[in-house]
Amino acid sequence: MPETNRIEYKRELHTDVDIEKEAIAFLNYYEGGIIYIGIDKTGKALGVTDADGDALKIKDRIKNNISPSAMGLFDVVVEEREGKEIVKITVASGSEKPYFKKKYGMTEKGCIIRIGTAAEPMPQAMIDKLFSTRTRNSIGKIRSNRQDLTIKVAKYRGMNRVDLIENNEYGYCSLIKATKNVLDKIELENRTATQITSKERIDRRLWNPVAIREAMINSIVHNDFTREVPPKFEIFADRIEITSAGTLPEGLSEADFFDGVSIPRNRELMRAYRDLELVEQLGSGVPRILESYGRECFRFMGNFIRMTFPASEVVTPQVTEQVTEQVLNLLAVADQTGRTSAELMAMVGIKHRSTFLYTYLQPALDLALIEMTIPDKPTSSKQRYVLTDLGKQLKLHPKEKYTK
Repeated sequence: MPETNRIEYKRELHTDVDIEKEAIAFLNYYEGGIIYIGIDKTGKALGVTDADGDALKIKDRIKNNISPSAMGLFDVVVEEREGKEIVKITVASGSEKPYFKKKYGMTEKGCIIRIGTAAEPMPQAMIDKLFSTRTRNSIGKIRSNRQDLTIKVAKYRGMNRVDLIENNEYGYCSLIKATKNVLDKIELENRTATQITSKERIDRRLWNPVAIREAMINSIVHNDFTREVPPKFEIFADRIEITSAGTLPEGLSEADFFDGVSIPRNRELMRAYRDLELVEQLGSGVPRILESYGRECFRFMGNFIRMTFPASEVVTPQVTEQVTEQVLNLLAVADQTGRTSAELMAMVGIKHRSTFLYTYLQPALDLALIEMTIPDKPTSSKQRYVLTDLGKQLKLHPKEKYTK
């Protein structure tokens, strides 16, 4: 009997035989199918030299290289035909379509479908439709066994973690609601930076909104919540850092990652996000990020993955509109080594101490442009005043105005 839409023949099991591809094609096919090892394309039995060994290899490959799990959906047995031993693999149609090769993820290269007597790549539209259908059929019944999942958002005044001005945590009741809250928060922070020069006014967002949104969603969907560490978004004056717990999934290389291969760490979460259109297309996140930012923005650590996106301009929020000429004069003579108030007063040419304190020094301290070296003892004889990161930036660019 020749091959049919439900029967596939292979002469032998060798390195060129992609047994996972054939199994996935039948898992995604509405009727399933049977694969024979040791039979040629005409249906003639040739036999195999090590039937039991081949059977063990096949079981191991289907078990470990296909996702979602195909366990319980296939059976491998050794049969005798025309006096020769062959291996018969029976594959049932799976209920969690689309099935795919773990190595390539939910992509056209990873998802296979049976068409006639061949196993062909599944079109992306079909992948998305099957995944969406699976979600709609189950999302109403899904209840997370974790009701304490959160997302953290921190904001710092400068370029390091010294001066924390906001520390918010979203979640507990609904991770999807928390995600939307965080998206709204970052959108609010991603304001338009306006630079006014002598010739023109230049407006641009601090970060590319499409890339930042994709990075945020990716960090949440792929976060390893089993580590009890939530994804974290940190906003600095010059950048935003997005950190998620966990490393690349097993079998996924950095090259695969940058090519857009998707292996969801949290499948049910991905289903929900896909059905709610928080995720537009599987595997599209990283390529969209790379359209605006380079690979150097990604850092793969032992237990975390961090994305760092530089701001289009260093942000000096609610500062430049309040900075007086006196404060700018003080910044011009201040440095990061530290000077006494008497030294600074002499350098700006002020002799009246009260005028210096209330017109120069105190406004600079209030705006976090200058800070004390001994903040716990303001009147200490050893007290010195140094530029903050924010003050340093304003000193370098005193004529540039950045507003909300």
